[in-house]
Amino acid sequence: MIGLFINMIPIRIKSTGIQTFPALLGEVQQSSALSRKFEYLSVADIQAQTELNRDLIDHIMIFENYPVQEELKNPGQGFVIDRLAVYEQTNYDFNVMIMPGEALQVTFGYNGLVYDNERVKNIAGHLKKY
Repeated sequence: MIGLFINMIPIRIKSTGIQTFPALLGEVQQSSALSRKFEYLSVADIQAQTELNRDLIDHIMIFENYPVQEELKNPGQGFVIDRLAVYEQTNYDFNVMIMPGEALQVTFGYNGLVYDNERVKNIAGHLKKY
């Protein structure tokens, strides 16, 4: 099989403003686990059920669960890939991409017409703090 196998699970995050970021992430994790019984629905089906339609989701958090970089470094596959450049584009104005490894690598992708550099740096600073 060739292609992308993506499972997108919409999660609504509500913050009280007084809870810590780790506590908020704990609630998100628990909410995510409880929503598994609905993961058979496609995002398009969910959006079609709301008045907001495509505007229902305005950003995504992507957890890459396949260590592509490590696999590319392994020459034992019979071929070597070098000078690899990857460009990813989504339909969302703000993307947080998380890659596994010895340390998590977090990358922000955003529409510069909607978010300015300083705002994204501020968001990154909050994430680094916790």
